[in-house]
Amino acid sequence: MVRSIFSSDHHEMAQILSKISVATQDRDRMRVDLGKLKRKMLLHFFREETFVFPSSVALVQHALILGLLTEHAGMIRMIDRILSYLESGDIERAEDRLAGLNRLLLVHFEREEREIYSGLEESGTILAIEGKARMKRLPKDWKCAIAAKYHG
Repeated sequence: MVRSIFSSDHHEMAQILSKISVATQDRDRMRVDLGKLKRKMLLHFFREETFVFPSSVALVQHALILGLLTEHAGMIRMIDRILSYLESGDIERAEDRLAGLNRLLLVHFEREEREIYSGLEESGTILAIEGKARMKRLPKDWKCAIAAKYHG
């Protein structure tokens, strides 16, 4: 199995998230770590939505891609919500949302690895897609497709 930049991103994001804890971190450290996670997610989601998903339309059902796109927007909103809870001092809700984000992230990554990346590996196209994705930077003010569609 080829370890693509996309799989490596998954590993890195899961690692960042596993280190974030409402119980053991001060709020400033959590804000920094959540900001780092959000920036990594946005770059990763940009690469997937721009390069991976369009290359996968012949391999998977449209409903799967639509579900993944929806999860992208939802995870970014979850981070924003956690930050909002931290700001207002609602630690219990922040902890609950953080746990929910962790669960969603792991399920989401597993689905992408199994349904999308494996098909691209089998077709021999994942490295070419990765090469294109590496060359592009995250555009300023980029939003996930679903967020852009419904929230301007």
